[in-house]
Order: sequence, then structure tokens, then C-alpha cells
Amino acid sequence: MAEAENKSHFVLVHGVCHGAWNWFKLKPQPESAGHRVTLLDLAASGVNMKAIHDAIVVGHGLGGLNLALAMDLFPHKISVGVFLSAFMPDTIHQPSYLVDKNFETVTIGSPEETFTMTTMSPNFLKSRLYQVSP
Repeated sequence: MAEAENKSHFVLVHGVCHGAWNWFKLKPQPESAGHRVTLLDLAASGVNMKAIHDAIVVGHGLGGLNLALAMDLFPHKISVGVFLSAFMPDTIHQPSYLVDKNFETVTIGSPEETFTMTTMSPNFLKSRLYQVSP
């Protein structure tokens, strides 16, 4: 019974333009050690409010903002939050501050145009994000 108590529940949250599929190669590793692993597929319009009990939540990319929100809303249910190459808000600024600062370095259209959406083409993903990924 003591061994079962040492097992954790990992909840993996994907980043922008990704889904739960992003974690499929990682999931078997903690599971083979006896841990529970849940892969979340976030909806664009809200947060899946399924219960999280004593979970280790891992957020990647923009998933870090969702992770921070979940940790703030449910501090008694999430034992650890892991920010994996993720946006990690501080206690001074609003969470949107991170996104605003990140996009200051990205030029999209003319200065008069308003940024409304982020998309990443397959060629961009292949050459800039997954160039060393099998």
C-alpha cells in the first residue's frame, strides 16, 4: 500500500496550436512507473472543469497560463505545477502581459493592423518547432 501512495497523477496540458496528441510519446514513461497520466484537450472557448485531485499538472507553451489559472483556482487540489517551456505569469502583471510582451517581437502585417489570431502553418511547424523531432 505504501508504494501506491508514492504514485502521482500527472495532468499534461498542451500549448497553442496543439492538442492532447502532443504528449502521446511522453505518456507511456510515467505510466510504466505506475503513475496515472491524463492528457487534456483544451477547448477554445473554456476550461474543462473535470475534478483534479492531488494532481501534478504540466503546462507547455500557452498551456502555462491555463496551468497558472488552475493552480490559483484549485490550490488544495494541485500538488505541483510544472511549466515546461511555458508562459509563467508573475504576481505583478496580468497574465495577458506575457502574451503582449511575446508578440511585441512578432511583426504581423502593418502597424495599423490589429492582431486577432495566431496560426502556424505546417511548414513553420516543421522548420521552426519540430525540426529535430522524429
